[in-house]
Amino acid sequence: MALLDQRSLHHIDPRLAGIEMQLKEAYYNLDKTTSSFDSDLDNKLKPLKRYKWWAIGIAIPLLFLAPFLLISIIPIYFLLKHSLKSFTKGVLTRAYMMAPIASALNLEYSVGGNLLICEEAISAGILAKGGRAVAEDGFNGEVNGIHFYFTEVHIRTLHQNNDSKRLFNGAVIKLSMPEPVDTPIVVLQDAGLWNMLINRRQSLKGLQRVKFEQEDFEKEYQVYAKDEASCRKVLTPKYLKQLSQVKSFFSSENLPKGLKIPKVKAQMFIEGSDILISLDYGANLFSPKKLQNEYDPSWAEDIAKQFLLIENLAKSLVHSRWT
Repeated sequence: MALLDQRSLHHIDPRLAGIEMQLKEAYYNLDKTTSSFDSDLDNKLKPLKRYKWWAIGIAIPLLFLAPFLLISIIPIYFLLKHSLKSFTKGVLTRAYMMAPIASALNLEYSVGGNLLICEEAISAGILAKGGRAVAEDGFNGEVNGIHFYFTEVHIRTLHQNNDSKRLFNGAVIKLSMPEPVDTPIVVLQDAGLWNMLINRRQSLKGLQRVKFEQEDFEKEYQVYAKDEASCRKVLTPKYLKQLSQVKSFFSSENLPKGLKIPKVKAQMFIEGSDILISLDYGANLFSPKKLQNEYDPSWAEDIAKQFLLIENLAKSLVHSRWT
């Protein structure tokens, strides 16, 4: 690996001033760890060579009896080895290189994400259930004095024929409010016929539909609450406008080159002092694939912009009554 070039990130955010030296040190440690892992893996596989004559003895009859089986075994071995190295490299890259950027922005980063808030969102009815949820790339911090959590989550369902279907590919954000809301509130993306049956959801039992005068908002969202008056105190016209503008944060000018998010499905659940927002944008903002060429410092700019995107999004979701 080549050494990370010097490149100032101060122009992105003043808090990133001087981060280059930390990234250079982190890059050096990443290089050593990755090389050590590859070497250890190769050493562990060396003992298998002592069985090569046994393998040859088995391979010869297989060549005549089941040639397709033999042809498939060899590529699978090398594919698994390559996949293990690639996966480990991606995880290590995020662990070593993304943490310093997050720390400079006063954020606490975790490669593993936060599966707990994913489970909360599923229970709230704003996140798909019935599949296997995997959380990754989580971080937390404060915006305008309000604590927030963010984690990317991917949910897929597996069928008997090993075919999988994507149920959700996006993120969950949780905000902790300084004062509780008197009524539970659910904001769902309007799904036409699907929402005719939505009242069967456990999360909507005892709630009633609340309609608003804002036509643009009503076209996209449906709101349910136990107490309409309390709901309107929270979902003011100004806040409804903020919710409607969530998708604008994922426009092309805010994303790295090559990453496009044409559609964002946003849903919200408010209860007590907690706000949960699910964002299904069909992508992985912190994909390891985008960090393979660590010699290119432009990826650091992309990651910094991603952190700032989520931070600014969290700021937009903080109600003026809480600050």
